[in-house]
Amino acid sequence: MFKKVALIFLPLVSIVLFIISFTYVVAIKRDQTNSNLNYRMSNLSYSDITTITQNERWNQTSSTNELLAKKKIDGNFTAKNDYLGIIAIPFYTHNKSINDKIIFRIKETGRKIWYYQNTYNAAQFQSNIPFPFGFPVIKNSKNISYTLEVESLSGRPGNVLSFSKTNHYFLAKYKFSRSDLVKNPNLFSQFFVAKVSSQLSLLSFGEILSILLFSVFFPLILYLGLRARTSAIIQLNKYEKLFWLFPVFVLLVYNLIFLNRFYPITEGWFSTYAWLFNHGQFPYRDFYFFLTPFYLIIMSIFTAIFGYDILYLRIFGLGVILLMTYFLHKNFEIIFGAPIAAFIATFGMIYYQSNNAHITYDFIQFLTLFGLIQSYFLLRYVNASGTEANLGRKWVFLAGLFAALAFLTKQSNGAMIIAFSFAGLLLLSISKGKKEVLRTSLSYIGGFAVPVIITILWLFANSAFSQFFEQVLSGAVAAKGGLVQIFFAWFMGLLSYVFIDRFMNIIFLVLVFGYLIYFFTGEKGKNGNINRGLMLVASSIMLPVVLLPLLISKGAVNELSKLGQIVINNIIDIIVAAVSTPLISILTAGIFFILKKPFNKSIFIFSFVSLGFIYGTGTSAGITQVGAFAGFCLFIALMLHYKSVLGLGKIFIVLTCISFTFILVELKYEVPYFWWNMTSPDVRVKLQTTNEIKMLRGMYTSADNMRLIKEVTAEISSGSKPGESVLLFPNIPVFYLFADRKPPGKAVVHWFDFLPDGMAVKEAELIRKNPPKVIVYLDLGPSVWEAHERLFRNGKPSGQRRVNEAIMEVIKSEKMHISKRYVLTNDSKRYASTSKVLLTIWRK
Repeated sequence: MFKKVALIFLPLVSIVLFIISFTYVVAIKRDQTNSNLNYRMSNLSYSDITTITQNERWNQTSSTNELLAKKKIDGNFTAKNDYLGIIAIPFYTHNKSINDKIIFRIKETGRKIWYYQNTYNAAQFQSNIPFPFGFPVIKNSKNISYTLEVESLSGRPGNVLSFSKTNHYFLAKYKFSRSDLVKNPNLFSQFFVAKVSSQLSLLSFGEILSILLFSVFFPLILYLGLRARTSAIIQLNKYEKLFWLFPVFVLLVYNLIFLNRFYPITEGWFSTYAWLFNHGQFPYRDFYFFLTPFYLIIMSIFTAIFGYDILYLRIFGLGVILLMTYFLHKNFEIIFGAPIAAFIATFGMIYYQSNNAHITYDFIQFLTLFGLIQSYFLLRYVNASGTEANLGRKWVFLAGLFAALAFLTKQSNGAMIIAFSFAGLLLLSISKGKKEVLRTSLSYIGGFAVPVIITILWLFANSAFSQFFEQVLSGAVAAKGGLVQIFFAWFMGLLSYVFIDRFMNIIFLVLVFGYLIYFFTGEKGKNGNINRGLMLVASSIMLPVVLLPLLISKGAVNELSKLGQIVINNIIDIIVAAVSTPLISILTAGIFFILKKPFNKSIFIFSFVSLGFIYGTGTSAGITQVGAFAGFCLFIALMLHYKSVLGLGKIFIVLTCISFTFILVELKYEVPYFWWNMTSPDVRVKLQTTNEIKMLRGMYTSADNMRLIKEVTAEISSGSKPGESVLLFPNIPVFYLFADRKPPGKAVVHWFDFLPDGMAVKEAELIRKNPPKVIVYLDLGPSVWEAHERLFRNGKPSGQRRVNEAIMEVIKSEKMHISKRYVLTNDSKRYASTSKVLLTIWRK
């Protein structure tokens, strides 16, 4: 019975959705197209449903774009329908009233006599609004060629109508009679086909495909949801172990779209460090390095085997992203089950990658991966039972091992992940007795100790431990403004009225509505059968979500993302949710523990890990997506986990997440990189690649950026010899690799939170003693300097100013001249630069 009803009902739903979505997208597309072309249609354009409008083009041989006195512009076109009655032409009036008379004429091509002509006062024309030239309707106009002509009687410079230089078109309107359509079925069928065809011509293949997807997927969700609530339960249990394939495949497709479609010149910091390491220089001892060394070791091994090509590194990073996706899924699979985990892993990783300066192989990706693997082993320990219980301490040992790798990748973030994770682990162990606390602690510390001890011995063996200690601990702390600035400045920023107000709102909603739901239903949250169907379909929808922005208009994307726009307009709520959810979970678990009632230990331990991620990114002056994603995913997963009436709550959350994902994907394609006034253009526009610079083979960027890279590299190569030093200030070290040159001092990067003041002063002296042959100076503007000094120096001048002074002194003493200067254009329309960005090359 269910199948019979579904076979009749669901196709009808699909048809209705198709008609609605088709009409809606056509309206959006039409308005957006008119707006983009800067031509707004007059009310007459689409006010009459019996009117068909077609775009036509002027002859390419038209004499002029300006309609001066006695000048004419003509055009030929073949009518596509009967009942031709209006020609609408957009003029540009230069935003003023034009004192001129315009003659409009139309006739069949080849005839001597004009079918119609009339004179019009140009003062009534409005800029870029098509003016309708009406004439007696020609009933039998289809397939007949017509010639039209527009002539000015008194146009002159300064008082002249113009046509667009790029869009030589006008509108032909066919006004069918309503009475004729009613009386003549053949005419009505001709009109209907022409009307639909004219609307379809406004859409691209991708937009038509999106309409079909919308028409199919939502009935499919309804079908699976209804089926899951009937006796015909979807038998997906045996496939749940493979659900991780959904997020991994979607993230693979998503990343391949933009993987090699942008390249900022500020990328390549750690490729340069790896290049120095592979050429015999040791970190800390021979060059400054302010991170723990594991990431540098990974980069050095990879580049030694595969080379320094950016594309190879991006592909390597893609593998890391896919592993992160897999382990995020595995974490949530243990806590909430595979259906929710598949959707959360997809949504969570797209949110994670929405960071404005996301590079797939950056150290933060490796740190996040190690943190997720550590969390996975902790969850295995928490949920170990039966024969697996004996493996519990082995899981804890492995958790400690990967926690150490996170710490050895980036000390501040890794330390916070370790501190919070270990605290959660100890609190869980307390309930099992003192012996379990001791055993668990020793297992975690033992796993942590193994890579740390190996690293320390390696540093001692290369006479670099004291420099390591100075740079990674005291130096890195100084670069960030001190311990108080690192650990508390960002946190104090959260203690604002806005944050506390929204935090209290969330607590109120959780307590009041949570209590009412529990009171009236008498049921705790659980994974019902509806989750399997809904989550599977929701995960599947994520694939067209990442593809549609490539195919449909921006206006259509904006419409599809309206629900998610609510989230983006209140972006602080994401941080509130990411922080408050694990805090509330821990608080609730504590209350249950005191009352000696059972609580979800998996949510408890993951809440601590989430806070570790949040606090870790907070140590770099603020919370970003890479820190908030774990807590935010937990927030969404909890809302999907608990029951709602008829599953409507779950469907609303899914739709909101999908709509929000549309925004994130669109932003990623539009602005793949934006960092301190440096931007990359839309990945969907025409870009250039090169074979001249080996490291950039297979990479695409704007023509201006590619020209800049080639010319700067050529200037460095011609202005210095191999083995001679050049200076790339403050954050563009990749040109050392492009030109095969070395820095003059021990600093590879002179960035504000990557080079402490004391070492910056030493670096300034090295520059004076060893003047570089070429200086490439990226001036990001005073706002960047002021912002970093406010964040990391309490508003005081940074040591980078001493380096800047040394550069200016060397330019003067060495009598260097400017050989090239570039004004870097901001390729983003969304993010306006606060300052002009200049790149200047000085040579002897």
